[in-house]
Amino acid sequence: MIDDRIPSIINSAVIALIKGDCKKAKNLINSIDKDSLYDERAKLMELASASKSNWSGIHEESASRLSVSPKLLKEIYSRDKYTCCYCNRKTIDLDVLKIISKLLPDDLPYVNSWKFDICHPIYWVYSTSFEHVTPVAGGGTNEKNNIRASCYLCNDAKKDIPLDVL
Repeated sequence: MIDDRIPSIINSAVIALIKGDCKKAKNLINSIDKDSLYDERAKLMELASASKSNWSGIHEESASRLSVSPKLLKEIYSRDKYTCCYCNRKTIDLDVLKIISKLLPDDLPYVNSWKFDICHPIYWVYSTSFEHVTPVAGGGTNEKNNIRASCYLCNDAKKDIPLDVL
């Protein structure tokens, strides 16, 4: 279940950090129910897995997916109002989460390898990601009209499967 309060909580934590109130920021971060985020991810991954078992498309990851410039991604995220094109969840910019993690590493842990047992689950559910409407593995391109903002959760579940299959 999407918790619409989480982006607001992160926004309030950023404001608290800017004002130098680390205690308030920590309390806000710690008010996020991590277990519900883990549960939400597990449920969606289970549903996606069932859809994938019925699809026999291409499963190759393409290196060209990585060639989308950060500037273009920020334009796309702004265009899409940092809202997931699939579940309509308000997302949180990955750069913002990383800054908070640097300031409050015990409260919002992060590692570059995205280890699931180390990173805070907010990274796996609410961070802004991008999604190819037509997967690169299925002939899609990195053109602006083929890329949408998505939450990391939907992106991870969809992978290279066409939306109509899901």
